Amino acid sequence: MDCVPTFERIITAADGVTFTVAPYRRIAEQNRRPKGTRMPDNSDIPELTFEQALAELEKIVRDLEEGEAGLDGAIDSYARGALLKQHCQKKLDEAKERVDKITVSADGSVGLEAADLS
Repeated sequence: MDCVPTFERIITAADGVTFTVAPYRRIAEQNRRPKGTRMPDNSDIPELTFEQALAELEKIVRDLEEGEAGLDGAIDSYARGALLKQHCQKKLDEAKERVDKITVSADGSVGLEAADLS
């Protein structure tokens, strides 16, 4: 990928410090989403199991760490990853609510009490 700036600008800050700004316009142009394209559809996420969502989230993290995706691809992946994380947390919260602790009272009766997993 070409990381050479297309132009440079000299800027003098209010405190008199001068520095060079080199925007990487060419990279942004290479990674720009074509006009008329939309964000990927994430409607499948609610149907995923916890394990499926976690596996996909782990893959997204690996892909982002490798840095192979273009800017728009990375943003799309990050957005999907955030939704997957939220879905996984919801699944964990649901599982926590279903976990009950069996209790036996002093009179011998058996009951269920919500487990305190925090």
